[in-house]
Amino acid sequence: DAWHRAASIVNKDSQVMVEGWITEIDALPTFVKLLQAGLFATALTAVIVESYKLLLPPTEDPTPAILARISAQLGSLSVGSSFINSTQLPYDPGPPEEPFRPSLHVVILNSLWFISLVLSLATGTIGILVKQWLREFLFGLSGDSPSMARRRQYRLNSLTYWRVAFIVSALPVLLHLAFVLFLAGLLVFLHSIDLTVTGIVAVPIAAVLILMYSTAIIPSVFSDCCLYSPQAHAI
Repeated sequence: DAWHRAASIVNKDSQVMVEGWITEIDALPTFVKLLQAGLFATALTAVIVESYKLLLPPTEDPTPAILARISAQLGSLSVGSSFINSTQLPYDPGPPEEPFRPSLHVVILNSLWFISLVLSLATGTIGILVKQWLREFLFGLSGDSPSMARRRQYRLNSLTYWRVAFIVSALPVLLHLAFVLFLAGLLVFLHSIDLTVTGIVAVPIAAVLILMYSTAIIPSVFSDCCLYSPQAHAI
């Protein structure tokens, strides 16, 4: 009886721990929880599709210039008895241009947004993998027999050795980092367009970032603070 009671307690504790991790993954913000549907990735990709074009050299269509030169040549034709002459020179595309180099703000903008996209996709992918690991941990652990208890303890030791708890706690940190990089890229983008709009948008962005980082720092200063999160534990 004592063995069965101890095995039952261990079984219950391990299930609560693993299910808590699964719940923590499912409790990630909506745009990562629904990443399988491409929600956040689609929103981020929509702006990247436009921003990456700034990295490409401008492509000018020579057709209007050629047509304008042809029109000028036709307008300057002089017809003689045995010749037709034009005072306009043939179309000259000009000397080859220097290699195109995007501006610094374009490089920074695209770097921030592409890294944000990679981190958001990585967060969703790693979250799915961890949930698969945890479900595999719970598979086939029914009963309180000694062999089942040994199997359960073996799997618990494996979770501890491979730092699964650390991986679970790192997912929100990756997500917040992707969010911060996206906001930073947004400010760089707006700064290249209009400083007034940049200043207006920077106010709510600063408020959000202050809230995020203050809730991560305060628990490390005040031990009785209840605002603990993976970010706070990392600090």
